[in-house]
Amino acid sequence: MNMKNYPNWKKGGTPDTDPNAKVIAKKKVDGVEAIKVVGGKYRGASLDGIFEVVKPSTTDKNGKVQIEVCCAWHGVKPPNNYPQLDITDADVKRLPNHTADDVVDNIGKDESVKIAHKKCM
Repeated sequence: MNMKNYPNWKKGGTPDTDPNAKVIAKKKVDGVEAIKVVGGKYRGASLDGIFEVVKPSTTDKNGKVQIEVCCAWHGVKPPNNYPQLDITDADVKRLPNHTADDVVDNIGKDESVKIAHKKCM
């Protein structure tokens, strides 16, 4: 997996949390593993949408279920890996071999942020 698909995190410029963040850009995908999520959470934001899956879900010692998804946060890739979407209390539907132009590409506020998406995997 190429982790350089999105610009790097801007320390001091990219917010760590943002309860007002929302899906602001979508991308076209062809034959990817995806999930449709209603009520997911990431860095304080509540999110609904279709997300490309990078890695299967994991459960931490506190029972929190997370899944790594291929998208940006305020136009950048978080420091260590792609967003770990909290799906503990969300409604989730698997979409294997998903092909469409409705997949989340960027979570943030400024819809003018343009990012150059490439395949995550």
